[in-house]
Amino acid sequence: MSLAEKVRALNDLVAAGQLVEGIERFYADDVEMAESNEQSMTGKDANRAREQAFQSGLTQWSARLLASAVDDANGTALNQWSIDFAHNEYGSGTLRQVAVQQWRDGRIVRESFYKF
Repeated sequence: MSLAEKVRALNDLVAAGQLVEGIERFYADDVEMAESNEQSMTGKDANRAREQAFQSGLTQWSARLLASAVDDANGTALNQWSIDFAHNEYGSGTLRQVAVQQWRDGRIVRESFYKF
């Protein structure tokens, strides 16, 4: 599976609200994830637990991929999203963000999210 195919498969999972499944399938054990300028969280287990907690509180999820770009040579992908959600703890709203992914050996090793 090419990098573009992996990015597309992960984006399909995100669009379907299957965030934890995406981590299971496509993230490295030592992945580092960061939300905007917040401190990053390292490790697949820690990030999986955070996503499970978030996902369990969702009552509505509608994610639309606005744009995606993949650079095979550098193992980089950029995905621009508009996400409408409702959550038991965080309320409801629209999140617009760009996810910047660094891939190595078929897995994401670093992902940063930037809100706009």
